[in-house]
Amino acid sequence: MVYSIFYYCSLLISIDLSSAA
Repeated sequence: MVYSIFYYCSLLISIDLSSAA
């Protein structure tokens, strides 16, 4: 379960960085 949350957060961060770039 914890890994799913970590993966989800990482996905959001990667998308945010892509938008910023």
